Amino acid sequence: MTLKKHINHEFEHLKNTFKLINKAYWITVLFDIILAIILSVAVFIFATQVYGIFVDFQQNNSLNLFGTEISNFDTETLDMTSQNIQDLFYNVIFFSSLFIIFSLLFFSLMKSLIYTRLLNKKSTIKFYFKFLLINFIWLIIWSLVFAFIFKFVRFELQFLFNILATLLLFYFTILLFTSFTIDEKFLLTLKHIWKLIKKTHLFIFPYIFIFIIFLILNLISIAFTFLPSFYENIISALILICFLAWARIYIISIVKRLLKSKD
Repeated sequence: MTLKKHINHEFEHLKNTFKLINKAYWITVLFDIILAIILSVAVFIFATQVYGIFVDFQQNNSLNLFGTEISNFDTETLDMTSQNIQDLFYNVIFFSSLFIIFSLLFFSLMKSLIYTRLLNKKSTIKFYFKFLLINFIWLIIWSLVFAFIFKFVRFELQFLFNILATLLLFYFTILLFTSFTIDEKFLLTLKHIWKLIKKTHLFIFPYIFIFIIFLILNLISIAFTFLPSFYENIISALILICFLAWARIYIISIVKRLLKSKD
């Protein structure tokens, strides 16, 4: 297939994806909105709790950690300070763990509902726990990737590497979620992901189309700048969620097509 025919073929496929904006699509948009709201509330509660912990620590601790000579305090004061620091550390770890666990559980629930809906699969408790396990493993893998960047990449290059890693995270995540929802088998999912990786070049034009549409929507969103900032942010967020939901069904349709191909 020549380049021109390939572009025309992908453009026709792009136009067909707008026909997939149906009831299932709008249900997944609703799930995305719920996910965004709940996780935003969770982030707010987590940040508030951690901030409160640090405020209480500063108010209850007589030791100024940013300039007071330790020798000016007696042993009892230093012991109390050491205990307060230890309590601070444990409290932060506790609330951080709660936040991560809740986010992982709820994220997995909503994403499992979204992908089963889009791929016409039955959503079951068994599938949810398998999907949760996939997400847990995926979280560990990418946490190690970003930790590696932070530890071993030069500081001036970390921003670039983090951007590249984030793009790869989004790219591989939709491949993983789609393949696993179709098969529900770990080994077969890995086999299919490897097949898709070997056909990465076939995703180039779709992502170019997605980027162009994103730029167009950004230009359209300028029309809402006359509104109060609160309403402007709400409308922009809704447009972004709808756009990402459409981009998801677009990429899912390509994944399904490529997995069915025998070459």
